Amino acid sequence: MKKKLVALVIGAMALCLGACGDESSDDNSSKETTTVIDDVDNNTDNKETTTEKETQETTTIDEEASKAAENEELLVRMKDIKVSVLSTASMPYEDSMINGYGFYSEEYDTATIITMLVEFPDDSLYNTFENLDVVGEAVTTAEGELIPHTYSSTAWVSDDKQYALIIMRVAGDVDASTFGVEIECEVHYDDPVTLELPFENNGSPVGFEHAKTCFVDSDSEKYGLDSLIVKLMGRHYFVLRRYEHTYASGSDTSDISGEVQSYILIPLEGGFTKTLTSADGGIKCDVTVENTTVSASINESGRVDKSSPKFQTTIDVDVKRNITEAENAILDEDWDNDEVWDKIREDRGTIFDNTIVGIDDGDGNMVYFKFE
Repeated sequence: MKKKLVALVIGAMALCLGACGDESSDDNSSKETTTVIDDVDNNTDNKETTTEKETQETTTIDEEASKAAENEELLVRMKDIKVSVLSTASMPYEDSMINGYGFYSEEYDTATIITMLVEFPDDSLYNTFENLDVVGEAVTTAEGELIPHTYSSTAWVSDDKQYALIIMRVAGDVDASTFGVEIECEVHYDDPVTLELPFENNGSPVGFEHAKTCFVDSDSEKYGLDSLIVKLMGRHYFVLRRYEHTYASGSDTSDISGEVQSYILIPLEGGFTKTLTSADGGIKCDVTVENTTVSASINESGRVDKSSPKFQTTIDVDVKRNITEAENAILDEDWDNDEVWDKIREDRGTIFDNTIVGIDDGDGNMVYFKFE
């Protein structure tokens, strides 16, 4: 645009010189006009570039200041987080693998299992939670590295997101009263805020009475429990449901359609050793359904839930329905008959809806699990 404008002015000068003869004042005026126009345009560009740069720098400074202020506010709120030790247990290192893997080391024969309750002042603070590490000289090697530890995939959160139950495995025989934890939270991506906190009660185990009240929700009510933390035969567990699975089997004499519903019990104290057996549980069903039977077993199936620690206790209830409908054996052409299968599912469901498994808490009180 500048080049075109200057060309027009120079053209005008040529016309003026041709028409007016030797009039130096007009010639000087035209030259001055050309210079002024060019300079003004350059100055405008310089001002716009400078203003844009200053705006970008100001915006960057404002954003950084805003992030710093939000992180500082987050740090203040994090000081209200509480971490309590519920229980500790020392056990062979090879028997303490969480989810069957994690930070294996041949330098340790023993590991300490620490069950913790993390309390957040509100759910929004939990939403910023990223990690929890042990910290302190007692859990630091001579080389300045933290000793092997993990709690991967072994944390459960209450419905209101104010409580997290964490099982951590720390290498060696360690005393929770000699170290603390480092909490990491984040409100801005890749910009974590960390804070070291001591354990409540100086790291001495506080037990499970308070923790029980933190995990009372719709699931515990549906399962027939007072809390998702239960005491069975003197030992506390965290309760999870596993998806039910169906199966079919057949022989020359009978065809069966079966369904298994399960509970997973995560030991919260005493390590991961399985201590419950089928003899500890009693099954009760209040109805009778023709051609349908029910049984219960504890720690017999061998199946484990991949989202939970490898060394978990299981309660399985198995409902079997003999397929006696005429012309509907496994290999018959009417096997896909919807009416038949609807009746089979209905019979199994009726049994599950009326079945409970009871286990003594160790103090003479029965804990009942529903399977509806």
